[in-house]
Amino acid sequence: MGNRKAMFASVFIVLLLGICLVPAFAEDNVATGQDANASMTADQLNESELVTNEAMSVDSTSDSNASDSTDAVKPEKPKSVYGLASEHVDDLADGLYTFGSSVNSNFVLDVPSGTASAGRKLQLYSGNKTNAQVWRVSHDQNGLVVIASVKGCTLDVPGGSASNRNPVQLWSDNGTLAQRWIAIKEADGSYTFISALNQSFAIDVAGGVAANGSAVQLYEANGTAAQRWVLTPAKTEQQQLDDRAAAHLADLPDGTYAMLASNDSFALIAGGGSLSFDKFGYSGIQTFGVSTTSDGYRTIAIHDAGAVLDAAGGNDANGTKLQTYAANGTKAQKWIIEKDGERYRIVSGLNGQKVADIPGGSIASGAGLQLYSANGTAAQAFYFVDPTAVRSELDKLASDNREVVKDGDYAIAAGPDLSRMVLDVVGGSASSGANV
Repeated sequence: MGNRKAMFASVFIVLLLGICLVPAFAEDNVATGQDANASMTADQLNESELVTNEAMSVDSTSDSNASDSTDAVKPEKPKSVYGLASEHVDDLADGLYTFGSSVNSNFVLDVPSGTASAGRKLQLYSGNKTNAQVWRVSHDQNGLVVIASVKGCTLDVPGGSASNRNPVQLWSDNGTLAQRWIAIKEADGSYTFISALNQSFAIDVAGGVAANGSAVQLYEANGTAAQRWVLTPAKTEQQQLDDRAAAHLADLPDGTYAMLASNDSFALIAGGGSLSFDKFGYSGIQTFGVSTTSDGYRTIAIHDAGAVLDAAGGNDANGTKLQTYAANGTKAQKWIIEKDGERYRIVSGLNGQKVADIPGGSIASGAGLQLYSANGTAAQAFYFVDPTAVRSELDKLASDNREVVKDGDYAIAAGPDLSRMVLDVVGGSASSGANV
């Protein structure tokens, strides 16, 4: 009897063992007629027996309350998206940042061509300090992170689908989880951005390659450098320009000046809304009033004309004509005057890359002014001189040559021979404005 009982007990255990193993092995082995247990190691069988015996012990005559013991280890429930967000809400402060890839932080999250529009896919591009690479980070009422381009639109997962290789794009803010993230600060100070749609997915650089044009996408979180981002506090182009204006405010005091081309032989004159250069003394000395605006920029006004230096149409494109126009307080009339040695560069308040320029570099009578990309040439360098100093220089020139021609009556001839052509007043007129 003892042997028979043992045999029945063994059969019972094997039957139970088979029930536990079928889900794991049936599909692979039943079709081929193999024994489902044949491929298992002795250790695996032992583990299965342990599981089976544990399952049996609950229904056995042993203590059925063992599994309720306060010492039992219970699996930890996954945190909700809001719980995880709450845990990391202080990891990243609100502000403006650039997002450099940990693969190579010289390449940053970028809006291609600087055009922010709904559906625009994002890329990596080498850092250039433009608004296309500046991102505004904020937190919503649930502690989730919102990432928006300062050029407009919010970082978004297309279709709200958390899936591998789904490209990250810009989209109008709609408050959905497709536009919400959890920023987790890593031990090295970089950040991983987990999608609020699915905590298993993070913002990722396609292929882990940091290069101009590399796609930015969602991908299963894997802890690699392709999913870590180096955040650097950033400023918009306007903020950078404001700082630049403040830094150069003392380069030239407010006052009245004559503006000369870099060869100091031609002075800028204004008339009829236009600007041009001419020789000293030909049309008198034109003076300009330099003053500081409330926001730290400079205006350059034409004295007694009620007009200021202006970029036509508020345009910052190369070749935009510079003119005089009634003051209106716009950026088209605001400038940064930067000292460069003894001369000055006149930077547009519209675009810090554009400066006042003499077209074609031709410094001659009649030359005008335009906006053009800064290139450091003489065509973009000017003197601001005290007009009284210019007048004093002319007065000195006259004084030094006072005795060259004695007072008296003279014929002015083209050469020493008076039989040749001489200077003549048409019709012998003594009227003002008579032609010579």
